[in-house]
Amino acid sequence: MNKIDLENISTIETEGAVAKTRIFDQLNQEYINYMLSKIPRNLFTKVEKLASMVSWIVSDENSFTIGAVFDLSEERATY
Repeated sequence: MNKIDLENISTIETEGAVAKTRIFDQLNQEYINYMLSKIPRNLFTKVEKLASMVSWIVSDENSFTIGAVFDLSEERATY
């Protein structure tokens, strides 16, 4: 058992693609289309989805997950 286990610390990662935020106001459409072309479903992750997943990850409902990676990339399985 390592120190992380003894301290009851969970190491969890979220992996995501691009979330459409206000920074998009500064990008030209050509670059936005390029980013979309790299995502199989041509969808940007919604900030609400990210927030919902992270809220669940840190909640007591998720007391059983340790060392996991949650993919929030709209089904992009290869990097």
